[in-house]
Amino acid sequence: MAAWVIDREAVSSDFLEGEVVAIHLGTGIYYSLRGPAAVLWQALAQPADAVQLGALLAAQFAVTPAQAEQDATLFLFRLEAEGLVRPAAGSGPPAAVPVAAAVLPYAPPQLERFSDLQDLLLLDPIHDVGPEGWPPRPPAGESP
Repeated sequence: MAAWVIDREAVSSDFLEGEVVAIHLGTGIYYSLRGPAAVLWQALAQPADAVQLGALLAAQFAVTPAQAEQDATLFLFRLEAEGLVRPAAGSGPPAAVPVAAAVLPYAPPQLERFSDLQDLLLLDPIHDVGPEGWPPRPPAGESP
């Protein structure tokens, strides 16, 4: 089975108070992932396949392993279609994600997509930063 991993060259993300906010740097579209979707996103920091991700969901949420694997597969297809993940060279255990003390209620993982700031995010000069950093410095001997 194919393994997937977050495409760190195209995506920047952060986990805040139970929610992942991810921005596709090439399109300017940002995403919100909560609950099971946030758990899967964190696991995709390392290569993982749908079976591993389904097992992770089944361990933390009130869902059967078969349903969890099916939902993980559909979620991976959605992430791939949005350009957020890429095929990984190999698979291994998913990233360590804290397991809840109790089994949590389950809803299939959802990827909320927002394009309202797309134009502003694409204008952000940070996209054009090279190894020299930002802001660009004038050549030696020239004043700004």
